[in-house]
This record gives sequence, C-alpha cells and structure tokens, in this order.
Amino acid sequence: MSSNGDNRLLEEWKQARDVLKTFDDRIHDLRKYGFTFITALITVQGFLLPWVPPSGQQGAIGIPDPAKFGVLIATTLLIIVLRWFDGNYQGFLYGAATRAKVIERFLNLELTDEISVRYEIEKLGRPKIILYAGFEGAVIGLAFALLPEHIDWSIYLLIGSIVESLIYYFRFSPEKLRGKFPGTDWAMDRLQCSTGQQVRIMMTNLSKQDICLNKNDIPWVIKNKNGQQVHTEVLAENLEIRPGFSYVWDWKIPQIDPGIYRMFVNVNVNSIEAKKEYRELARKVQIKPEQS
Repeated sequence: MSSNGDNRLLEEWKQARDVLKTFDDRIHDLRKYGFTFITALITVQGFLLPWVPPSGQQGAIGIPDPAKFGVLIATTLLIIVLRWFDGNYQGFLYGAATRAKVIERFLNLELTDEISVRYEIEKLGRPKIILYAGFEGAVIGLAFALLPEHIDWSIYLLIGSIVESLIYYFRFSPEKLRGKFPGTDWAMDRLQCSTGQQVRIMMTNLSKQDICLNKNDIPWVIKNKNGQQVHTEVLAENLEIRPGFSYVWDWKIPQIDPGIYRMFVNVNVNSIEAKKEYRELARKVQIKPEQS
C-alpha cells in the first residue's frame, strides 16, 4: 500500500476516533447531568411528597393523590427518555467504532478492537442497566410508600416500567438493533492507482452469524463508467467468515483505460438460495495514466 493510501486511511481513522470521542463525551455529560437531576428529583420527592396532605384533609389545600401519582409517572418518563437518548448516542458510537476497526486492519493497528473486546468481555455495559433499573425501582418504591390507598396505581406503574424495559432491551436497544444488521462492511485501501498496482478489498462480517460463500460465487465485480465489467471476482474455493472477522482480496489493476471505475458488491453474500443482487459502493477507484 502506498504512502498516500496510508495517509488517507490514517486521516480517516483519526476522524473516526474524533467522532468516538465526541459521542463518548456526550454520553458522559448526558449521564452525569441526567443522573444527577434524576437523583435530586427522586430525593426531593421522597422528602416532600409524604408531608403534603391530600386536598381537603384536615382543611388543608394540598396535592391530591392523582397529582402525586402524576409526578411519579413524569419522573419515570424522564428516566425512560434519558435511557433512549443514551442508546441513540451509543448507536453513533458503534458506527464510528466499526469504521475505525475496519481501517485499523488495513493499518495494522488494534486500539479500537482491543477496547471493544475489553468492553464485551468485562461486561462494562451492565452497570448502566443496573443504574437505570435502580432509578425506576426507586420511583416505584416511592409510589407504593406514598400511595398506600392506591396500590393498584403502583402496580400499573410497575408493570408499565417492566414492559417498557423489556421492549427497549430486547427489541430497540443498540445491541439488538445492530444485531439485526444483515451483514457486511466493504472497504478499499486506495482510491487512486495505475496499471499493475494492487487494491486491497476487504469484507468484514458485522452480523452475528457466519458468512458462508461457495466455490464459484461472485462476491464483487468492477465496472467502468459505461457499466461494462472489467473484473469479476470468482471464488476458487468455499469461504467462511466468522462474526467480527474480515477477508481481504488483492485486485491487481489490469491493462485498462484510465478513468473512474465502480465496485459492485453482492448484498446476499450469506444466502445461498437468494437471488444475487449487487449494490454500488459510494467509493470509486480512479485509474491514472501510466507515467512514462
């Protein structure tokens, strides 16, 4: 790989790391200020609401029980919104981290990969789940303590919180959404080259299943600006790519006219019986004239 290719990939990797830092800081601030606010709100409710009598009791003009329950529901909704914003930022983190890991495999780096492995092995995401569950549990506990005459209301709040948590963690959390991603990331190590030089083309398995390709399958093709194929990659043997792993092809530029060439990849690489469909990558390869 040329130094120009190295420099371009290194700059892109730095941009990906900058995006990671930006959204990591946003998540840090969201949790810092959000958790502080929720903690203060629950504490204030715990101290004040028990001392506010219902309206009409002993001639007092206070807060009726439905209003107290409404305050607790609002607090629960704040916790839910905070968690969904947290998950949204984590989605951006995952996207940037995925791109950074792909580039690192071209540059022979392992920083993002090592961080991701540590995060998964040490289950660093579990404390966040426990914190959010703790906040909701505290609000539900307040509901049972403050509204002893309306236990059914507190039970409804408990059931609602459990249902929302199950929907989020088992369907809409970043981990579940990215697990449904069909499969692959494609990358090229250089975008400008001349006849005789090589372009490394890498496919990374982003799904949670093995990608199995059969002998004589066509994972990608190269076309010129007129749509004519100038290269068809045919597998010489069966190929299996495990989740999180990559496979690299070396395409040696043949004797072709200078210009812009487009790459089309098979979107059904993991489906043997599916119709082969190809999509064009956004990046193009520019073949430069040979220098005399």
